[in-house]
Amino acid sequence: PGDISKTFSLEILGDQYPEANEQVLVTVSDPVGATLLRSNAFGTILNDDAPRTQEVVINRGERQRSVIDEVTVRFDSEIEFDETDGPAFQIRTRDGQANVNFSRTISQVDGETAVRFRFESGPSVDERGNSTATLADGEYELLVLGSRISIGGISLDGDQDGAAGGDYRFADAFFRNYG
Repeated sequence: PGDISKTFSLEILGDQYPEANEQVLVTVSDPVGATLLRSNAFGTILNDDAPRTQEVVINRGERQRSVIDEVTVRFDSEIEFDETDGPAFQIRTRDGQANVNFSRTISQVDGETAVRFRFESGPSVDERGNSTATLADGEYELLVLGSRISIGGISLDGDQDGAAGGDYRFADAFFRNYG
């Protein structure tokens, strides 16, 4: 008696899948000893999951490695980029001697992001007569800087340990031979 408000808690069962913030409708009915001014209220469940790199696809999934003209990185959510302090992505030779110049196309579909890289003139790039640039023979590394990619302010889980933070490195299957 005499209370004009009540606070209650809801248990939220977490997961490790980034999703948009969600709205929840709370309905109160049949109060005892009180009159409701309104019976419905909305609350927001904030996403607390870090985005992840889902896969890296070389040459649209083709198995051959005599020509590499495209690399696509897929993320499990619609990510945001903060490149005020530098690029979010680097492609370089695995020995770190040369950075590869590239252009990128970003698409966001069905709650996921895909970033497609095409190579441009510069170190470690062969230019073909048909205006297609391809990586030169060698071993490469794709680096995704976790601090520059986020969803709702939560940084990429680059090292995929279930917590935000860390950079993502793709190197083991990233090579071109016998081009």
